[in-house]
Amino acid sequence: MTSKLWLVISVLASAGCVEPEAELSSAAQDLSALDWSSDLKLDSDFSASFAVEPAVVSIGGSGAIMVYQAHSCAWSCSSHLKWASTSGGNWSDPEDVPGANTTSRPSLARFNGHVYLFYASGTDQYMARYDSGVGWTGSTLLPFSSLGAVAIAPYGSSLVIVRADPGSSPHGQLSWRTMDTAERFSAEQPIARSTTAASCGAPRPVLTPAAASIPTTVISLPVTTVPFIPLEYLYEYATSTPALAAHAGCLYLVNRDGASDKLVFNTFGGAWGSQRDVPNGTGGAPQTSTRQPAIASFAGILHMVRPSDGAAPANIKWSYLDSQGWSAATTVPNQNTTGTPALAPLANWLLMVHLASYANTDSSAAIWSSYYQ
Repeated sequence: MTSKLWLVISVLASAGCVEPEAELSSAAQDLSALDWSSDLKLDSDFSASFAVEPAVVSIGGSGAIMVYQAHSCAWSCSSHLKWASTSGGNWSDPEDVPGANTTSRPSLARFNGHVYLFYASGTDQYMARYDSGVGWTGSTLLPFSSLGAVAIAPYGSSLVIVRADPGSSPHGQLSWRTMDTAERFSAEQPIARSTTAASCGAPRPVLTPAAASIPTTVISLPVTTVPFIPLEYLYEYATSTPALAAHAGCLYLVNRDGASDKLVFNTFGGAWGSQRDVPNGTGGAPQTSTRQPAIASFAGILHMVRPSDGAAPANIKWSYLDSQGWSAATTVPNQNTTGTPALAPLANWLLMVHLASYANTDSSAAIWSSYYQ
């Protein structure tokens, strides 16, 4: 494997962590897309809906659980959520998630010893829980809606939930809440574009001006008008499920900026910071994507994957955030997809699962997997 210089600078402040100042510079670590393995097609039992990407989560060690929207047309066509597990070798036979059916990519997270599944039916949101030796609970309708499934990630002692409001104007205003270990939800708050909060919630330094003499002469000042700032410039927006993951003591949110293709990110460590572009795109512009990305923290690096821009079949693009900043996106060799891949950090490798680059005649698609080590 290509040699790696694992440098991660994480300074923790009392209100959260502070990212390195170099974060917006070019990443310079010796990481390579060649460190991704060849992808492997899963057994034909894994026949997924071509329209819905799978989700995957680590369950400790080399174990993982995958949930996907199964699609089959034996006597008649049907679609419903199925799941399977692996301990680092072959996948188990897929089984039904009882009574669950989704219209968009589901979200998985391991929290408080359980595996939680959040999925959408239209804009309605549902939650189910899995426990080893017990299986899946039934699905619970949640008291909030979202464009696509909500994004979820464990952070501290809570599960953080981010949703894109279908009723906002413009559509997709991002808000967040938490779920505690008793499965109680906190009040919701909007994710605002802060211009004063430092990265990961640490306060910006207060600059004290030098002492100056105060004139005794009365000065007349002209009356000025403060320009009106539309609300859409104060908040953050996404039109489908954003990417959310804990990394280096912070919570990272990465998404397409509203209805645009530009990728932006924010961080949380007690408070949300300022929204920033993901740099090192084509010609020095921000990186772009026609689909939402997926992110995961593995071996001190925040990895991001997404389909390439342009017509299908799409390559899989990979970039990463290290102590030097965001890298430019490079192509994972010989791997194609039509949707957002899913990532899960395991003990010794980063697992990726994704749909095939083409649909079968019945609108189903194979699932493929690969890993980064």
